Amino acid sequence: MNDPRFPVSQEYAACLVNKYWRALRDGPFHELGWDRLAEVLRESAMSVAHAQAIADAFEEQCPTPADIKRVAFNLRPPQPDPIEEWKKQGLQPDPGFGEELIAKIGKGPDWVEKLRWDSIKEALQNERIGKDFKNFWGEYLATMRRDFPAEVAAIAAGRNPSQAPRPRPPVTAVSERSPLPPPPENPIRCDDVDRAVAENHITRCPNCEGTGRLTDSFCDCALGQDLERIARMDERLDPGYAGEIRELHKGSKAS
Repeated sequence: MNDPRFPVSQEYAACLVNKYWRALRDGPFHELGWDRLAEVLRESAMSVAHAQAIADAFEEQCPTPADIKRVAFNLRPPQPDPIEEWKKQGLQPDPGFGEELIAKIGKGPDWVEKLRWDSIKEALQNERIGKDFKNFWGEYLATMRRDFPAEVAAIAAGRNPSQAPRPRPPVTAVSERSPLPPPPENPIRCDDVDRAVAENHITRCPNCEGTGRLTDSFCDCALGQDLERIARMDERLDPGYAGEIRELHKGSKAS
């Protein structure tokens, strides 16, 4: 199964897995696990030599998919300098671009608009000549056409974009706005909360330690009485539970 996205085929990756990792310890118990390792090796390898180096990196323990990806990243071949690649395409770096950009942005919103117009103009030129690095300008133009369609149309037609109508956010009518709720007549204050907590504070029973149950009976506290009442209701629902309830009730009465 060959995939043009990967330089190594699935069959070759499976051969490397069978040759180098089958004899290692802690390998998968099922064939699907070995197929998964071959798939990860194929997706991680950048070349045939890179795949061979990944396979040679494990000598004792069979790797996991995470191990394969980590070793593949550490053993990847040297990557070309992107600046040198841009120079080969005829692009030249501008050392003062960052300082100029920061200086223009600091001058106010008018300069930000001018920067946007300049970038739209450059994107249109690159679209016209078919010069687009990884579809950067295409995605940028799609965003500008969505957010500033009048400006893009004006720049494409050679007109001044400052005279183009600017998009405005929709304004909600006053009658459509939800009225604010009236303030409460008796608002709850912090003192009210503290007083309610103090009044409803329940101390833990020292006999049952707050469980409501003793060793062979219910406790006489409020929680124990509630549990006993619930248990008596369960007698009618579960007759088999009635004997245990009666024993607990006798024990509580005897104590």
